Amino acid sequence: GRRDQAAQHCLALASLHISAGDIESANERLLEAKRLDPRVSVTGQLRDARQVEAAPQRRPQKILAGDLADVSLFDIIQIMENSKLTGMLQVTSSSVCGEIHFDEGLVVGAKSGMDFGRKALSLFASAGDGIFEFEKTSEAYDRTIQTTSNTALILDMLRIKDEEDHGMGTLDTLQ
Repeated sequence: GRRDQAAQHCLALASLHISAGDIESANERLLEAKRLDPRVSVTGQLRDARQVEAAPQRRPQKILAGDLADVSLFDIIQIMENSKLTGMLQVTSSSVCGEIHFDEGLVVGAKSGMDFGRKALSLFASAGDGIFEFEKTSEAYDRTIQTTSNTALILDMLRIKDEEDHGMGTLDTLQ
């Protein structure tokens, strides 16, 4: 018997549906509110619903995924560099989990647990198993790795690893 209150509740529900991006349900509630109380103005909320519906959904785009047993990390880094991609490479292996950040193909950061920068990147380089997934984004990442090219970065990492293997240095020089 309280049609005006029911209409107000429908407007409140429509607002929640708009916020959640459920435009179809929002339109149903707005029409129901208008049916319950013809004095209710729904044009503002209809405009909001149309704007939400028309706005492009900016979701990260996953464009490359695979198994580290099939593709080496160095090959993946070269693909990113050649394609000048910006985004995040997520790596999950039995020995390390984390992410490597790229800006127009250049490695600009890496993090795994409490390690970051070159030290984290060297942990990924030693992973021989696991999976990877690259997510293309427009996000700007903090620069924790300074380099002029990925090739120079990879060669430097390999040199340090070789020195470590021969007792000539440690990974602490990567920090």
